Amino acid sequence: MLLMEEQVCHTTLAAGPKNGVHFKVQDGVALKFAQLRYDERKEQYLNAADRLCACIVRGEVDENQYRQDYRPWIGEIVKQHADKLGPDTRHRNIMKIHNAWSEDKSAAGPR
Repeated sequence: MLLMEEQVCHTTLAAGPKNGVHFKVQDGVALKFAQLRYDERKEQYLNAADRLCACIVRGEVDENQYRQDYRPWIGEIVKQHADKLGPDTRHRNIMKIHNAWSEDKSAAGPR
């Protein structure tokens, strides 16, 4: 994580690789700011994963190679962000790839 410092109404938000995230809260501004930043970054992360999955769906990359490399990651995204990946999700390509690759895994059976 990059070192980040933001001044918001006399409130410092500092994040670093060694010390995690620390807040000095004044009037709850830093907490609200941090939540907005977190939500924004989560959306960007999901958008990037969805773009990757769209390339796989369209056949722009070798699906077999990407399946081997990214199946665990896609599975973790679906587990960790289930609240954002429901039936009416904007990130449909993630779910298409996850469902297709999950079916492949279960069809192969135990080895």
